[in-house]
Amino acid sequence: MDKKYPLNWLKTQKSFGGVLPEKEINKEIVNRVDLLYVETGRNNENAGFKKALEKVFELVRYANKYFDEQQPWKQVHENPEACKQTLADSIYIIANLANILSPFLPFSSEKVKSMLQIAEHSWVPIEVKSIGLNHVEPLFERLDPDLFIHELEELKRRENV
Repeated sequence: MDKKYPLNWLKTQKSFGGVLPEKEINKEIVNRVDLLYVETGRNNENAGFKKALEKVFELVRYANKYFDEQQPWKQVHENPEACKQTLADSIYIIANLANILSPFLPFSSEKVKSMLQIAEHSWVPIEVKSIGLNHVEPLFERLDPDLFIHELEELKRRENV
């Protein structure tokens, strides 16, 4: 993905003044998130960290597919209420992924939770309130592909010396 910010956050800022839409979250999404807490919690307790992360990425793939299929960049013009639903669902997933990934990515998770004004630190699904997004910024800087190629060439050169 070649975007500096998650698209759903940009869409929320541009189309809804940075205020999170207040919608009831899709039941399938709620069920998937609930199950993810159970599965990752169990895996983490049993030192199955790789398995826990595999479960997390199943939800990430599902969320990406959901977002792409809903096409909020079109919904915002054609059906603003459907767009609000898509954004509310997506932000719910992001908030809970940040919470679940806290043991693995503590600093990035805290950054996301700060942007969403979430102070909770418990192992239960987070309900995101309809509030304004707080200082949205990229979590990671995009690497310049040319710099990456240069670094690889430099490593190869050093190996041959």
